[in-house]
Amino acid sequence: MKNVLSSYPFIPKSKLYKCRLFLLLIALSVSGLSCSNQMFPDTFIALNPDKDYKPTSADSVQLYVTQLPSKPYHEIGILYISTRTNRYDAGVVNQNLAILKKVAAKHGADAIIRLDVTDFNIKGVAVSWK
Repeated sequence: MKNVLSSYPFIPKSKLYKCRLFLLLIALSVSGLSCSNQMFPDTFIALNPDKDYKPTSADSVQLYVTQLPSKPYHEIGILYISTRTNRYDAGVVNQNLAILKKVAAKHGADAIIRLDVTDFNIKGVAVSWK
């Protein structure tokens, strides 16, 4: 097998080695970021940014997956959190739902409707009771 370094006789071996090491470090850094939630932080998009809602308790935020609440409500925002977990692991899903409820409560939500859990994210609509 031919030595790759001999293919580039005009580049000193030490510089070629340093260049490869540098490229490897960049590749590892980028791949590490892609698995991090820092790249996609928890998101709340206000549907009516002119109105402020008082924060609520995360423990009191109700979740609605398949049905809508019977109480009248206002949709106040869209929630989105990014995850890198298996949606079939109940413990991890519950941790992610707790994070979602915390973000919702911070923005004044009483409930989250249209909850959607996938392998990579959890999203829903934050609502406040009328």
